[in-house]
Amino acid sequence: MTLTRAFFVLSTCALVVALIALFVAGYFPNAEIVVALIGLGGAIFGALLQYRWAKEKEAESRLFSEKQAVYVELITLIMSLLRPAAFRRQQNERSQDRLTLQLIEIRTKLIVWGSARTLLTLDEMSDLADDNQSDVIDRGLHWQGRLFDAIRSDLGHKDPPGVGLDIAVGILTPEERNRARARLGIEKRGHRK
Repeated sequence: MTLTRAFFVLSTCALVVALIALFVAGYFPNAEIVVALIGLGGAIFGALLQYRWAKEKEAESRLFSEKQAVYVELITLIMSLLRPAAFRRQQNERSQDRLTLQLIEIRTKLIVWGSARTLLTLDEMSDLADDNQSDVIDRGLHWQGRLFDAIRSDLGHKDPPGVGLDIAVGILTPEERNRARARLGIEKRGHRK
């Protein structure tokens, strides 16, 4: 629950309790009874509110661990796709089919646990396979950057905009990383030119 929403709920409840107190005060002339009823009502309300917040926190915690697991699986698969070309040539078709099946399984998990932004960004991967192969590395890095931004945002990181691209470039070998930074206009340590 956001702080604004929590404040709204608490202030609304305080108003309701005050109105009930005025109503009850009309029926019970003894102020001690009114104060006792207000205290009892406040305690019950506070307990209910704490219970609800605890349940929300428990659900968020479970959701976070499921998201984290599927995102680690997705990033591991992406990293396996970025292996050196010599290693990929040694893989057979069955291995390629296995990677495709893994991607389908991960996408299915993302439908349940991932954010819509992450899922839509993952789907953009198919756009990388168009006829223009000259800039496929740069487009791939931009796609990975958007994917990493979506994942990290969904997990609650408060990164500055575009950090995902810096992370994607960081995956490359040092020589490729320097060339990519020069092409994409990225300085070291995540600062843009």
